[in-house]
Amino acid sequence: ENIEQGITYQVEIDEQTGFQEKVISESRNKKLIPTIHIEDGNGETIRSYNLPVGAHLMIDDGEKINVGKVLVKIPRKSAKAGDITGGLPRVTELFEARNPSNPAVVSEIDGVVSFGKIKRGNREIIVESKTGDIKKYLVKLSNQILVQENDYVKAGMP
Repeated sequence: ENIEQGITYQVEIDEQTGFQEKVISESRNKKLIPTIHIEDGNGETIRSYNLPVGAHLMIDDGEKINVGKVLVKIPRKSAKAGDITGGLPRVTELFEARNPSNPAVVSEIDGVVSFGKIKRGNREIIVESKTGDIKKYLVKLSNQILVQENDYVKAGMP
């Protein structure tokens, strides 16, 4: 859903393999969220996965898949400098106790996750506890979200 060439993904050629890959890109329309829906034989959606920016799509629309099939690859960021000076900015950041540049959003309460509306380039994530307490968090659309709709999270989980 919402996976459209030139809008939410670009076709790039892998330098090492020479194969074309679909890479999810940031869309100007923030309401278009690239999502993979897994359907059973009857067309019922079993599971849905939102795709973060930079994810490499490994399947095509309508393709039959089996358990264990890789749907998406999310590459890790590689080190920029190979020598000791490359890590010095991070060391400085740690010693000066600065706020991290891209902190994780961590749940403050135990509860069930649901997704709210998109507000100014941020997705609203709502955690509702068994006692009825509700906590709302805003997460950038470009960030990878580790939880899915209706997942149960414990306090301290990212």
